[in-house]
Amino acid sequence: MDWPLGWLATYSGSDCKLWRYVHRKCTEAELCREAVSLLPTIDYSLERHKCFQTT
Repeated sequence: MDWPLGWLATYSGSDCKLWRYVHRKCTEAELCREAVSLLPTIDYSLERHKCFQTT
């Protein structure tokens, strides 16, 4: 579970379709989803990532 979350947080490539796929898979897994929900406690959010809003 830890490497997909780390990858989502640090990915700086241009393939946002891949990023959104990994994000979707992460949110489908309970442990990863819980970890993502805790990110704001350390002042970080995946919603800030350039691929989060890209269509």
